[in-house]
Amino acid sequence: MTRNLALLWTGQFVSQLGDALLSAVLVFLVLSLSPAGSAGTRAGLVQLAATLPFLLFSPLSGILADRVDRRKLMLATDVARAAVLGAVPVLWHFGLVTWAVLGAAAFLVSTFSTAFAPARDALVPDLAEGASLVRINSLLQTSTQVAMVAGMLVAAAVLGAGQNRGGPDAMIALIGANAGTFLFSFACLALIRLPRRPAHAEGPRAHAAAGLALALRSPLLRMLLLLTAVDNFFIMGPALVGSGLLVKHTFGLGARHLALFEACLAGGWFAGTLALGSVAHRLPKGPTLLAGMFLDGVTYLPLFWIRSFPLACLAVFAHGLSIPLITVPRTSLVQERVEAGMRAQVFSLVQLTVVGFTALSAAVTGFLGDRIPAPALFLWAGVGAMVGIAGVFSAALRGAK
Repeated sequence: MTRNLALLWTGQFVSQLGDALLSAVLVFLVLSLSPAGSAGTRAGLVQLAATLPFLLFSPLSGILADRVDRRKLMLATDVARAAVLGAVPVLWHFGLVTWAVLGAAAFLVSTFSTAFAPARDALVPDLAEGASLVRINSLLQTSTQVAMVAGMLVAAAVLGAGQNRGGPDAMIALIGANAGTFLFSFACLALIRLPRRPAHAEGPRAHAAAGLALALRSPLLRMLLLLTAVDNFFIMGPALVGSGLLVKHTFGLGARHLALFEACLAGGWFAGTLALGSVAHRLPKGPTLLAGMFLDGVTYLPLFWIRSFPLACLAVFAHGLSIPLITVPRTSLVQERVEAGMRAQVFSLVQLTVVGFTALSAAVTGFLGDRIPAPALFLWAGVGAMVGIAGVFSAALRGAK
């Protein structure tokens, strides 16, 4: 690994660990600050605020990343995110933090994050220096999963220690720690030195329309986007909002246990990625993705009946194993079937589909969570997600090798 890549990997690992800290406490903090009758709805709205910027700003952010110095753009977004999250403990000290303030902070952090991701992904080829991009991207993706596991375990340890076990003060402290991880990322990026890339000539309208036109013409891409929308609508709301409701109301546990629950999910995702990586070259991509869609739903169903937290952790670990069966073949199919000059545009459509239906799912799950028991959310999601197996009727996807 080159020096520049090592700096990027290190900065990303630490900042993503900080993201895991925020993910571990955000929903539970909202639930703690809200009355019982509206807690689920408020948690859903905060998650909606955290995902909505990706839907609104991703295309423009991708274009911006092609027109300015990418490293400088990443530096600016790290500073901005650190400032937003660093303000939360200050506001807490003065008694000014409410669920709406947390929603606003989540919205701002995500807004700046929409610019960081495309700039980072576009910068990677400049850092590769002839090395395999597949290996480099695999390394970066795996580090994300490890950071999520580590971050959740750190959160669980912090929330389970001291006199304020899992209380709001401890959760606010972890949000402040996340601000510090962005400053660490800033320091790593500042040490990277690259020549300025020339800005591309495409305008925003042409850039967006070209990718959409290609997706509409391709039966394979149309089906990939449709299945992505269905899967994320049913799965992601329970993952983001339902998990907090399940841990708090069904098991009667606190934020520390929610962090452990999410760590088990990330651990399954990481293990599934390693296992799939060793055999993926022998598996047909289309059928593998369809199997992943089916298992994504099936592995949610046990959470409807389970009333033991350790068993729930085992079930969500099994659910995590299915995630790479969807994400790895989907990414590979786009990379192989779309010409190089159009890939970023198609990936932006995939991202918009993922984030858009995640936001909708979070809002719907929050609404339902105030009206039905948390385990029923996972039954509804599991049965709904299994409809993705209808993709077998697509010859283009069924035959995709």
